[in-house]
Amino acid sequence: MTYINHKVWFIEPEIPHIPYLSQLQPPLGGIIDGHSSAVTIDDKDIRYIADRLKNKQKISEIEWLILLRSEEKYLLLDHSEQSIIVAIVWTNLLLDEPRFQQFLLKIIAGFARGFSSMAGTLLKAFPARTTSKHPEKTKQLSEIVKNLIKGDYLSCAKKMLDSNTEVALWFSSYGADSAGEHVEAIYTQAGAALPMSPDSEALAWWLTCQRNIEDKQTLAQLELLLAKVNYVQPGCEFDEWIQIHCLPDNADTFWYQLSEFAQQKLKSFYHVTTFKSVKKIFDALCDTSTDPNLTETHVRNLAGRTSFWADYSESFVRVRFLLTQRSKELLANKMDLRQERVTIMVPHYSNDASEICIFEIGSYIFIERFRGSDFDLGIFLKSAGLEKLLFDSDGLDGRIVSQLTPEWAEDHKDYWQKRLISVLSSKGIKPNLNNKLARNWFTPLSASERHQVDEMKLHRNQNNLDNKSYFKTGHRQR
Repeated sequence: MTYINHKVWFIEPEIPHIPYLSQLQPPLGGIIDGHSSAVTIDDKDIRYIADRLKNKQKISEIEWLILLRSEEKYLLLDHSEQSIIVAIVWTNLLLDEPRFQQFLLKIIAGFARGFSSMAGTLLKAFPARTTSKHPEKTKQLSEIVKNLIKGDYLSCAKKMLDSNTEVALWFSSYGADSAGEHVEAIYTQAGAALPMSPDSEALAWWLTCQRNIEDKQTLAQLELLLAKVNYVQPGCEFDEWIQIHCLPDNADTFWYQLSEFAQQKLKSFYHVTTFKSVKKIFDALCDTSTDPNLTETHVRNLAGRTSFWADYSESFVRVRFLLTQRSKELLANKMDLRQERVTIMVPHYSNDASEICIFEIGSYIFIERFRGSDFDLGIFLKSAGLEKLLFDSDGLDGRIVSQLTPEWAEDHKDYWQKRLISVLSSKGIKPNLNNKLARNWFTPLSASERHQVDEMKLHRNQNNLDNKSYFKTGHRQR
């Protein structure tokens, strides 16, 4: 979005041309009685003004304007005269701190509107350093103006980043124009100004520079920025911006305009996906044309568990999905799995048994397999270490998951939907408002149903010393 400055401003008028006396009609000037000689006195000759200034004589404001703005007068001088007068002007300007500060602000005002408001010859001779007598604020303003004159907007951006001050706010704090071409030019250098491995504070500063520029400029900076970022702090301002504007599951996203490098970098930060992507994958896997080896039980497990969790998807804080190598190959011609942000597990018997879905809901983390009737759902209390392992680690797979011990394990046997709804409700987890769960699943188990469940559990667990083993392996102990 291009920023439009609605502030009313007025450019100071050009200095009026001072006519030579020879240009005037008689009797005030011009040619008299056929004589060819003319009066050629210039009332405001730049050499005369500079000489008075050199001799410590006070000059008028109009004379200062001529010295500071009349570039055409400097161009009429030879190089030697020009250098002498420029040195005189700068020497006296630096000694007059209020005038020097106003001079700096006028330069910025010109750059804001796309023109040079002061004599170019003077600006080319802008001193490398101000005097030690100048206040620190004037020194800082002078440094920025010097960089603006050189077109070094990157150095300007770095200075403002170092002070952690938003660009427009920095200029307004000095009483300078805080909107215009100079500010927009600095915004475009924000990504280049950031150091390698920028922290959350630096990334937040970068975001302030994106509010008033076009999307194509933000995209160009984002490509550069992602090459520098090694970690994104969960919950920080930049993290929230990325999740809204840059991940593939949002309607208005930059994702499809990013390079493959940038997409891969984002995926390295965000292993998480959405359940919408998970459902899309399972819907494709349930199609027997995709997998001709699917049994009716497999289809029922995949479809039943997918649709059940879809009705709780509005409660999911984060979702991570681990896909088997076989499923990846089956889906190779069906969809671009890179866009779905899933983790592909390497071939191994622990990884080949089932896809794995990890949900964060409230104070809990749920780990669900969607194949195999003997895989139990694992429910864990959240902890920082567990969150880092399950949502941030690169090498997560079935082997690592099978070594975890959940606080609770729930099977997918008799009346599992009824029982699981009750368990989730006891933990304060409610289904989506517009869910499609069967109404009878919300009623308690009858006595006969409870007896059937107890019989099944007794039969299933009679040889198990560890009643969490079905979560870990999905294999019944004989």
